[in-house]
Amino acid sequence: LPHPACDLWLSNLCSLLRMMISVLCALSLAKSSLADLSVSVSDSAEFAQEPSKSLLQHNVVRQKAPASVLSFEANGTELLQAVAPLKFMHTPKCGSSFSNALAHTPGMCPGLPNTVSLGPSNFGEYFDVHFWQLCPEICDQKMFSCNPPMWKHEAFGGNAINPYRGHLVTMVRDPVQRMAAGYNDPIFDFVNDSHEEWSRFRLTDEHGDPLPHTVPFEKFTKHWVGVLTTQLTRTDWLAWTDGVLLTDDDVKEAIRRLQEDFVFIGVVEQWELSMCLFRTMFGGKCFSTDFEDTRPGFHGRSAEEKYDTENVTDPFDDAVYKAAVEIFKANLAKYNVTMAACKPCFQQAGLSDLA
Repeated sequence: LPHPACDLWLSNLCSLLRMMISVLCALSLAKSSLADLSVSVSDSAEFAQEPSKSLLQHNVVRQKAPASVLSFEANGTELLQAVAPLKFMHTPKCGSSFSNALAHTPGMCPGLPNTVSLGPSNFGEYFDVHFWQLCPEICDQKMFSCNPPMWKHEAFGGNAINPYRGHLVTMVRDPVQRMAAGYNDPIFDFVNDSHEEWSRFRLTDEHGDPLPHTVPFEKFTKHWVGVLTTQLTRTDWLAWTDGVLLTDDDVKEAIRRLQEDFVFIGVVEQWELSMCLFRTMFGGKCFSTDFEDTRPGFHGRSAEEKYDTENVTDPFDDAVYKAAVEIFKANLAKYNVTMAACKPCFQQAGLSDLA
């Protein structure tokens, strides 16, 4: 007769095998389903920021400036090979959509088809969280850093920036517009996150968007100033909500880090040129997903909207943003990137209104 211990051992082995088969089937299904997903294209932003004096950007190995007619091929550039793996510093309300351009850059995420958009239609409402959970499985971490995940808006103050110096890429946005977008975000309740005493009812209008906050916008902004500066000089990305006082020295240090440690800085208000510049610097074809707004605001609102922000300022991020814009414009000139030169990119991406 079979020994009871043998029966138990066989039962446990069978359970383990069933579990392993289930996991393998689930992974196979998740990966195969990616090939059948589709993308959509939405409007991008217009640029209205005037430049001030130019700033020098990071001294890294760079490809030669391209000719006046840009070429957008499938291969990565020498610069990409020199600075990989790229690391995305994601500031709140500053371009979750940039993940698409990164993931569809040559060699970054071989397990993600180029036709797949990293957006809610494919990965759900919290698509950024779901993608970054899959990132180690579908992306090559020698080319693209998956950890810590971008959706955590990690901070790079102190020594936290050291492993990523010369590998960082980011998108910046006009600070007051960023604050307004956070105040009006229909998905994440930044009002309550910024000050837990500011509770409000989540009533919605006919579009399903939350009705206006009970907290005045001006009061909210007092707790959302210096977000970019904090992210560059503190080790906790939520430090600005804890009453951390920033100084002029923090602003100077934030600017220095942008100049010395970042290999790419794009501007949300000039999304088209930012994506064209990124493709010119790092390679890869221009895809419609590069220009897709995957995290729009309220119904009819997205990155290009100018919110009513009269009498609202950010005494810290204003200077850091302007310095970032200067770096961006210097790279536009360095790589001969203009709207006219980018027409092949826009045509390749199917943007008929720009091509």
